[in-house]
Parts: sequence; C-alpha cells; structure tokens
Amino acid sequence: MLARICMTLQPAEICWAVSDSNDPRVKIEFVKEENLGLKYRPSYNISPGEIVPIIISSQHFDADNFFYTIHPALWGFIPRWHKGIYNEHGFNTTNFSSEKMNVSRMYKPAFLKGQRCVLVVEGYYEHKRVPYNLPVKERPIYYIYAKQQKGVKIFDKSTWNYRDINLLYIAGIFDIWTDDTGEEILSFTMLSMDSENDVLSWLHPRRPVILESAYQIYRWLNFNEIEEMRAMQLIKHPNVNSIEWHKVSDCVLNASNKDSKCNKPIETIKYEHKSDDNED
Repeated sequence: MLARICMTLQPAEICWAVSDSNDPRVKIEFVKEENLGLKYRPSYNISPGEIVPIIISSQHFDADNFFYTIHPALWGFIPRWHKGIYNEHGFNTTNFSSEKMNVSRMYKPAFLKGQRCVLVVEGYYEHKRVPYNLPVKERPIYYIYAKQQKGVKIFDKSTWNYRDINLLYIAGIFDIWTDDTGEEILSFTMLSMDSENDVLSWLHPRRPVILESAYQIYRWLNFNEIEEMRAMQLIKHPNVNSIEWHKVSDCVLNASNKDSKCNKPIETIKYEHKSDDNED
C-alpha cells in the first residue's frame, strides 16, 4: 500500500467537520500533545513519521465520561518495548493486517486494552497494483475519498469549507510510548483488510479499514461497551459504498511535495501545464 494521506484542515476545523459528520450528542475536543515537539502540519501529502489527527475515546483518560477527543499522533506505531530513539525501532508499523490482530505480539496488547482509534483524513493515495517490473513512477496513482455533496470538488477548496466536507474515517490501534527521560509520544497504526470482492478490488489487494457510518465509528471507539471480539466483527464488513476516486500525478511520491497539485485529477494538472505553456 502507498502510505500517503491528505489532511489540510486546521485543528478547530477538524473538530467542526467531525462533529458535523458524527453523532451531534458527542462532544468533540482537540487535545494538545507534546510528542517530543513534533507538530501536526496540515498538508496535501502526509507521510509516515509525520503527525496526523486521530480520534480516541475520552474514557482512556477520564473513565466517567465518554466523548471523542482528537489527538495529534505519530503515524507509525512505536512498540512499547522499544528503547532508544523513537523512530529507530526497525519495524514497518505504518499499517497492519486486521486479520492478524489476534496473533500479533506488537499490536494485540494495545488492542486488548481497548486502544482503538480512528484516523481522520480528507483522502488517501494508492498505487494501482500492476506488474512489479513496471517502474514506480509509471504505476498509476489514485486519490480515494468520501462521496461529497453536490457541487463539492474535493480537490478544489474554493468549492467547499470545513462545514461542507465529508471526511474519511479509518480504523487504527494506538499506544503511548515513553522514552528514557519520561517524555511520551502518542503513535498509531492504520488497519488494513483484504479488498477481494470489494469496490476497490481493481485497485489493490489491500485497503484501509474504512468506517462509513457514525454508528460504526462510535462502536469502534467505545471500548467499554464493545469488547474486542465484537469490535473485530464490526470491521469485517465486506464493502464500502460511499467513496469516490480519481487518478492523480506522481508528484505525491515526493514526500517533500506538499502543495495542492497532489490531490488534483491528473487531467486538471495537464490542462494547467498546457495553459502555462500557451502563456509563454
């Protein structure tokens, strides 16, 4: 899977967008995290190792009250037993197969403690699975996102604001890692699943575990009411219906490229280039 996502909203805007998309009775709060000084930076092209917003149940911190808390977290789960520099544990923890949760030495302990989270994004990027002898830059890349209201173009922010947009919600597992000095980092992994017989099976054999409804999000986060086995059944739903996609350019492959061309349809970029040439 191509590990790239898009999230351009500011913290306050994320809270608004999430509250509009979920149960209006659920309080939304953006919680500041130190994370060794690492900060969430909105971008059209976010890679593993960067800070992104995830939703967690407040009951992990306040057992008597349930509401959603949005935290900036490191994309890439840090094993609790790791010693040393946070990003030098040597494991690829960007995503993990949900089907293997019950046998995972790394993720199962956090899962059994109810440490379920939801990654909230505007969309994610994925390579189309093609023969491996095809160079990376020649493999088609698609931007996957939630279906939007009429008139909203996800790639054109002049057509929407944070009150209008439908976000994408992806199941994950989080943990809190502590370094030798006692400083903490909140980190997570994104869960993936088999896409066979799925609306995205043409694209890639794996896809993120997408939670489509407020009900699914609530049950995934509410670890006190929904125990582990029921939570696993929840994310085994076979298909997703409320998503769209379009082909994008390979500029997203460069992690330092953060501009708005990343999620634009490739035809739009070609047209812009052609217009620029005509002006010359």
